[in-house]
Amino acid sequence: MRKLLTFLIALAVSVGAAASSFGGSMTLLGVGTPPASGYTAQGVTFATNTNLDKPSHLTGVADSKTGMLSFWFKAQAGTDTTTIRILAGAGAIVVERLATSDVMRVILINAAGTNIMNIQTLSTFAVGSGWHHFLARWDLSVPSFQYYVNDVSDAGNNFGLTNDTIAYNTTANDWSFNAIGVNGAFDIADLWFEPNQTPLDFSVTANRRKFISAGLAPVNLGTNGSTPTGTPPAIFMSGAAASWNTNKGAGGGFTSSGTAITAASTNPP
Repeated sequence: MRKLLTFLIALAVSVGAAASSFGGSMTLLGVGTPPASGYTAQGVTFATNTNLDKPSHLTGVADSKTGMLSFWFKAQAGTDTTTIRILAGAGAIVVERLATSDVMRVILINAAGTNIMNIQTLSTFAVGSGWHHFLARWDLSVPSFQYYVNDVSDAGNNFGLTNDTIAYNTTANDWSFNAIGVNGAFDIADLWFEPNQTPLDFSVTANRRKFISAGLAPVNLGTNGSTPTGTPPAIFMSGAAASWNTNKGAGGGFTSSGTAITAASTNPP
């Protein structure tokens, strides 16, 4: 009996050590804990008249030639003929889902008011197609851009790409979501925008995994959005509907108006 007990104890220790060496957690005879559950990104709904506005520059942001952007988007019913301006920094950047074609477009603007990047996805973000992840980076000093939709490279329709400086601070003295006049109902989650950090190369799979999992699901970007790069981005909108309008990033607060942001009927997968 003593030999059997000694054998069972040794076996339990051996299995526990093996689990530890693989960074795992095992439950054996009540020993150990199950692995933690995955991250859930809270989807929120913008009504047609929901608006978030910051009538000033983003704190700490300078004009530059670079940028990174990540968010989850789901079109609402009846908006396939509506251009939805998701994010706008007046005179600097426009991010919008276009009417009819349903593609995503990013426009970048210099201090003279000239478009220096105007590139659209080939992929569509139409009503009924569910949640999509949009990931982008640009470096106009090259100049170059990368778009990824649901973790797949999107070559994009290029209507202009110029080596010039984006007027993030010179002219962008008003920032808004769901801009009045170019607005539509949509669902969104985990919007992350950074204009000044050195852009990650999203052709490197490990860099995309900082924003989207191999299973095409959201990943936890941290309470202030600093997890992907180690530094908080200028804008990070995330979390529960009641506090989604609070910028968790470093660029300063936004004021909400119109219909309140509410929890979406679904979350990103």
